[in-house]
Amino acid sequence: MRIYGVVSWTAAICVFAIALPAQAGQDANFVLYNHYMEEKGETEISIYSDYGRVGKGEPNYTAQLLEIEYGVTSLWTSSVYFEFAKTFGDGEKYDFASFRWENRYKLFKNETFLNPVLYGELEIKKPNSRFLRSVVGRTDGGEEGEGEIEHEIETKLILSHDFSSNFNVAFNTIQELKLDNGVWSFGYVGGVNYVVYRAFDSASVADLGGLFVQHLAQCNRHGRRAGVAVATIVNGQCSACNVKVPTGVVSAAHSATVPAYCTSCGRILVLAAS
Repeated sequence: MRIYGVVSWTAAICVFAIALPAQAGQDANFVLYNHYMEEKGETEISIYSDYGRVGKGEPNYTAQLLEIEYGVTSLWTSSVYFEFAKTFGDGEKYDFASFRWENRYKLFKNETFLNPVLYGELEIKKPNSRFLRSVVGRTDGGEEGEGEIEHEIETKLILSHDFSSNFNVAFNTIQELKLDNGVWSFGYVGGVNYVVYRAFDSASVADLGGLFVQHLAQCNRHGRRAGVAVATIVNGQCSACNVKVPTGVVSAAHSATVPAYCTSCGRILVLAAS
């Protein structure tokens, strides 16, 4: 299970994200989808928080959106969204704002040129809802009505292609039907994602986890034996056993990319503070 958090301040168009790795199907996007699905049996939880300074005499607001996404199969991903919001200064309480049930189905198991994905969503939305998950333009079927609670069905055709491991292009058509008044809306969105730098990938994260376990085992072993699991390198010697440390071990301690151990007592070695 993976947990993500996203905080945004709409007045400054500023977004702060805590996420490793990016969410399945959206990467760095909020509206645009690509062809990636959640892994079968995996659950992903994302929390979005928004605070808006509206200005011009309008009250400020805060809203939070909880997303729970589950990989039903390797081709089918299902998600539910729960939104809560509060408008300041008008006596409103922190209250339910919207519910969404989203499903994405990838048509082909293997990679194709456009990797088509079918998308369907049921949305129940109150007037205090703040999160916009799609953009539509043209409407057919008469004027839109503003009810207390809106009921909508949204469909998308998602097309996406990876030109390299770092370069993805995606395009979505959007069709939205308001069940309360029969109004259809249509829109589209496209985008390009290019990864400039990858801080972590799955292999490096696994290596870091293994390295942590290795360090922990060493600490437990030497801590039980002598009460001290870590020693410093002082004047080229281990501060615990006073044996000269080989040059290669000193270099490893300098690099801090692999664990450095004393060849005599086996303790973890770190450089003494200068």
